[in-house]
Amino acid sequence: MYKHFNKNYLEGYVMKKFTPATNAPAEIKRAHIKNHNLSILNYIYFGDEDFELICSLSKTEAFVEVWSPTRQSLVLRFRLDFDHIRQQDKSSIDSLLKSGPSEIFRGFKLDDPSYKHKLLEMLCCWPISTEYHSYKSDDAKLGDIVLTDYDKVVWPWHLKSKNNFDEVCKRFKLDLDYEKFINALSDVSFPCIPENYAALSKKGSIFEECYK
Repeated sequence: MYKHFNKNYLEGYVMKKFTPATNAPAEIKRAHIKNHNLSILNYIYFGDEDFELICSLSKTEAFVEVWSPTRQSLVLRFRLDFDHIRQQDKSSIDSLLKSGPSEIFRGFKLDDPSYKHKLLEMLCCWPISTEYHSYKSDDAKLGDIVLTDYDKVVWPWHLKSKNNFDEVCKRFKLDLDYEKFINALSDVSFPCIPENYAALSKKGSIFEECYK
């Protein structure tokens, strides 16, 4: 488990969840998918489905209460972005959709086997606050960014050790090698990971082609 005080374990604490913006069926479905994926990403990024998501860099909590002038009440707002770790020429290397990980998060259930390539894209990301995301975007203007540019202490849980990574792969039936995955995330010359994995799903094939 991620070593961070987790108030979820306090007696009576209720985890924060997404609620529909309106009563429209599409909004209800979107909130349902986001809450479904939230527990999966809690597990992937912090090793615990019941851990309440925080920014990997600043430890800022995902949800914040703000005043809504139209509702005349406090409402929960989500203030994290799912950011691609690798950046080259100010662009995300591991992106499948123009709308990015946010579209995956709200539109596809990550444990659906037919969306394995979308889950793989989320394995190439980490949760960071919108503020730190803007800082990272500014840094990307000055040069490429890869996983090993950051201290391992801030890496998401699934990337911190082979045991963690293998546990995630076993749960979601992903045939990935830890060392080769870390090498890929640490090298801007490696092609889009989810795109290539989708085309070459046999164990190690895409990695062996680039790192043999």
